[in-house]
Order: sequence, then structure tokens, then C-alpha cells
Amino acid sequence: MGKERRKLNPGFLEALQFYASVTMRIGVSLLLGFLGGYVLDSRLGTQPWLAIVGFFIGVSLGVWSVYDMIKLTLRKSPSKLRRRRRIR
Repeated sequence: MGKERRKLNPGFLEALQFYASVTMRIGVSLLLGFLGGYVLDSRLGTQPWLAIVGFFIGVSLGVWSVYDMIKLTLRKSPSKLRRRRRIR
């Protein structure tokens, strides 16, 4: 009698990929915006103002990137979403 292995649900893996992508997009945007502002601050001597501005630019670009990804995902597979709603 062998051990039964649990199979991961493909829907779970798709959701995991989606949320990991959202996290990476927001995190990288925040980091790049802040670091860009910090570098400009150190060169221009305007600390901490450009780092703060860069942070908020990173936030806005991250939100826009996630919005664009969600819009593309919904346009790509609307039939799957409709099918799942009917099953429930």
C-alpha cells in the first residue's frame, strides 16, 4: 500500500502564479521608484524629497501595472470564468 500523493489543483497553481506576479510587480515598482529617488537625492542634495516622490511614482506604476495585468487576464480567458460560475 503506497502513500497517496495529493495532486495540486490547477486552479490553485494559476491563482498562486497570479498573486506572485502581482506581488512582484508592486514590489519591484516600489523598489525601483524609491531607489531612483534616493540616487537623485544623493546627487542633488535634496534629501529626502525625491526619494518620497520616487516611492509614490513607484506605487502608481505598480498599481497601473497590476490593473493592466488584470485587464489582460480577463480579456484572455472570459470563457473559463463563465464556465466556473455556472458550475457553482
